[in-house]
Amino acid sequence: MPSTSLYKDVDDDTYSAEGLRITPIEDMRKYSLTYEGKMKAYGTSNEDILYAVKIDAIWISDLPYFNFDTDMDPLRLASDMAYEPWSKSYFDTLQKVHQTHYEQFGTLRAKATIGGKVFDFKLDTLRDHSFGEFREWRTFKRYGCHWFTTADGDHFNISKICCPISFSRLTVGYVYSKKQRKLYPVTECDLELYQHGAFGNPPKDYAFTAKAGGETYAVQVNVKDTPQFFISKDWEAKILENLCTVTVNGVKGWGAAEWQYRNIQGKCIHY
Repeated sequence: MPSTSLYKDVDDDTYSAEGLRITPIEDMRKYSLTYEGKMKAYGTSNEDILYAVKIDAIWISDLPYFNFDTDMDPLRLASDMAYEPWSKSYFDTLQKVHQTHYEQFGTLRAKATIGGKVFDFKLDTLRDHSFGEFREWRTFKRYGCHWFTTADGDHFNISKICCPISFSRLTVGYVYSKKQRKLYPVTECDLELYQHGAFGNPPKDYAFTAKAGGETYAVQVNVKDTPQFFISKDWEAKILENLCTVTVNGVKGWGAAEWQYRNIQGKCIHY
């Protein structure tokens, strides 16, 4: 960090680069993740002090995945599309830049060896995948995406996106109900991007409401730490990964609020 671009040094068919390797074991159910290499301590810019790190992890899930192509609420999508001026060129652009995207919550069990010390940990995590003819981070102006898990086992994605080439305002997300073992698309959310972090400083303590599956969820967010990094080879997107605790209808939870901003300064930006 701050760069997150990794490059393969061997031309093979593996999902690997610079010491990081992801291996499918059972599609949509189980994956192996390993890393071996040098890393610097979080919060420091001194690359003269590096630690030998080895990570062996298994990601598992028996939960359904949410496909944004087919599972979003149609009325919610139509309402957001209605904000845009319609034309043939607009719909041609929508078709051209379309991305298939799906997400799946799961559990990561890992053993990390750092400088000879061994750490075992278990994390609630999210796996996602996007693919299409184009994957261009320059088209995203900004977004605020909230992924979190509550103590009663429910999982959430509640997000607002501004991608002017297609949607100037787009509400997406879902709720996984552990009790009903079912995914419900988000139908409403009163979080508005223009009200929060418009100048590159997202809020640290805030709240909003969202609806899914006929239920209303009042979400309180409290940020604990904020790693920052850039995505893509030219650093087109700046990410503030707000690690946070949440309270949802009185139930405690944990997760991340990821805020993205278009970085027009490229790699010349001072970090």
